Amino acid sequence: MVLTDDELKYIEEVLGRKPNELELGMMDVMFSEHCSYKSSRPILGTFPTEGENIILGPGDDAGLVSVTDKYALAVGMESHNHPSAIEPYGGAGTGIGGILRDIISMGARPIALVDCLNFGNPEKPEVFWQFKEAVSGMSDVAGKFNTPFISGNVSFYNETEGVTVNPSPIVGTVGVVENTKIKTMTLKDDGDVILVVGNTYPELDGSQYYKHIHNVVQGYPPKIRLEENYNVSTTIEKLIPKYNDNITSVHDISKGGLIIALALMSIKSKKGVNVNISNIPSTTELSQDDKLYSESNSRFIITVKEDALTTIEEALSKNNVAYSVIGSVCSDGFKISNDNDVLVDCSVEKITKENTTTIEKQMA
Repeated sequence: MVLTDDELKYIEEVLGRKPNELELGMMDVMFSEHCSYKSSRPILGTFPTEGENIILGPGDDAGLVSVTDKYALAVGMESHNHPSAIEPYGGAGTGIGGILRDIISMGARPIALVDCLNFGNPEKPEVFWQFKEAVSGMSDVAGKFNTPFISGNVSFYNETEGVTVNPSPIVGTVGVVENTKIKTMTLKDDGDVILVVGNTYPELDGSQYYKHIHNVVQGYPPKIRLEENYNVSTTIEKLIPKYNDNITSVHDISKGGLIIALALMSIKSKKGVNVNISNIPSTTELSQDDKLYSESNSRFIITVKEDALTTIEEALSKNNVAYSVIGSVCSDGFKISNDNDVLVDCSVEKITKENTTTIEKQMA
């Protein structure tokens, strides 16, 4: 668990009670470095994020920069270090898939990639193997999406007293979007229908949940599933401009799983969600933890206007993309159930306060 005693005390003060086991797990994963940039947030906050051509700064799946009166660039960056450490081909490859989905979530079409590959001593066979496998995974996914690497660098011999750093492939991506077709993760209107798009698999190895709740970093990261990833991602990419007025928000499900993705959408938009995870799309049986925390690839949360739901469902089915309706947007309340069991039920104001002030309070 990454929460300190002081952080736990503060969360209890905000909630007015002790958090239940699932709320505690959600907060612990949310406060992880990978999900919240816990230690680096104060430093990142000093960087300039506003300007004449900045449409959207940090806090969404990607930033947006205006380049003409008609078009904008979506710009994002991703690192996948501990999944790459346990299985470099899948870990680095899923990192590429994730950043491409981030760009697609903004309504943009990915057009280019850059990288910064950080590894240990390549004279050690295991390190050179990590490097070779990571590059192969990245290349396979980028090639499938026809998105070229146009620049990059490699940094070797990253060690301290003979201890090698985890493989740390850092990737930047840029995409193009029409200014009128931009999407964000911000929830819009009460009654909008929430869908999970793409299959979830029992893939908790290498996840933030295993790392921070169970202190386990081992096994295999989620499989790349190139064809499925490509089909789901490109379907969403095509549907956004076609049904621009009816798809109201889009968010990639990645680090931390479904529960963290929903929480971040609620926090950003200051709106609630009422969802039931009993019918998450999958081709196999899932545990409750799988449904909440699995970091399977090829998944999005989208919200659509209620009167457009049938149209969107037909379009997803036509493209052989798995999906499920899991709930709706509401004015307040972050409520997650599994069948008849209520797992989390608290106000958006409280989870927002926990997420946005707990770290600053402890860093002060």
